[in-house]
Amino acid sequence: MKFLQFERRCNGNKKKVLGVETVLNGKHVIVDLNLADPSIPMDMRTFLNDNHNNLIKTLRVVENSKCSSAKEDVKLLSPITNPDKLICVGMNYKDHCEEMNIELPVEPVIFSKFSSCIVGPTDNVEYPKETTQLDWEVELAIVVGKEGKRISLQEAMSHVFGYTVAFDVSARDWQLQKNGQQWLLGKSMDTFCPLGPCIVMKEDIAGK
Repeated sequence: MKFLQFERRCNGNKKKVLGVETVLNGKHVIVDLNLADPSIPMDMRTFLNDNHNNLIKTLRVVENSKCSSAKEDVKLLSPITNPDKLICVGMNYKDHCEEMNIELPVEPVIFSKFSSCIVGPTDNVEYPKETTQLDWEVELAIVVGKEGKRISLQEAMSHVFGYTVAFDVSARDWQLQKNGQQWLLGKSMDTFCPLGPCIVMKEDIAGK
């Protein structure tokens, strides 16, 4: 299944709600999960807190629900807007290291972004006046659906809920030349993490 968040208008106000993209009569539509079953959470993070039971409800709703909208008629948001952590791995593509004339790291280069810099898949990315070196990379984002600590390699995939697309936007001058070469500010300016449009469950990915 493909999970996404979108705006629903209610009494003149906009609400963030959770949906599933499916095909109905040959057209791509979005099923409004909470409208079809109010016991299903309205946001992805809350959904993940009890994803087993919520998935059972979702399957029933998607099979029987008439609470759907055409995909082109809704405003898509980031599929998850308030994750507990944004953990990123730098220099994780061989081609990118060669492009930057950097040796492949022996161990993963870990950094983070503020969750406040997340925006939706069609939102504009701001070019801050503080930087002259805006850059971006497309990344595969892994959505963790179950908490854990000291997780073994064998158990790791049982904690993965699904995958989405991320853009890692950077102010390279702030990342590499200022702020003591700490990456956080150069990676976390407003709008520097577009996500989406959807989260695809790991079970739906071939060769997972």
